[in-house]
Amino acid sequence: MTNGKKARLVPMPPGIHAGKLHKTARSYIGAARKLEEEPQFLSPRFFSLCHGLELALKAFLAAKGDRMAVLMGLGHDLSEAYKRAQEEYGLEPSDPLLDTLVRLMSPEHKKQLFRYPGRHRQLNAFTCGFRCLGPERITHFQELRPAGE
Repeated sequence: MTNGKKARLVPMPPGIHAGKLHKTARSYIGAARKLEEEPQFLSPRFFSLCHGLELALKAFLAAKGDRMAVLMGLGHDLSEAYKRAQEEYGLEPSDPLLDTLVRLMSPEHKKQLFRYPGRHRQLNAFTCGFRCLGPERITHFQELRPAGE
């Protein structure tokens, strides 16, 4: 409250919000790449990777006009965000392995299991998948684009 009146939040325009989401996504993906060099940081690496991917997908959706309420409604569900981007806006990833990454990571990220010790079940599969994809391929999320553009 300010001077006895409630402060009113002004919604951020989708384009500005998309840019901020994209910038933050890049920093999380960058952190995941740096953590690749340290095997003891497996959970933080996967959390950073998943969170970066979540923010990248939401940046794409925001750039296409989705409002904050829609993005927040997706929660941490990578599969739903990816599906929405593809079905509603014609997302065509530059790397077909993004499908595999989303499929492998979504269930664990949705429940935020990488944030808690001993809670994630598929870490060995993720480790193999992460190494097979390679961090340089994972960052291709930056090139997500609608079909035909």
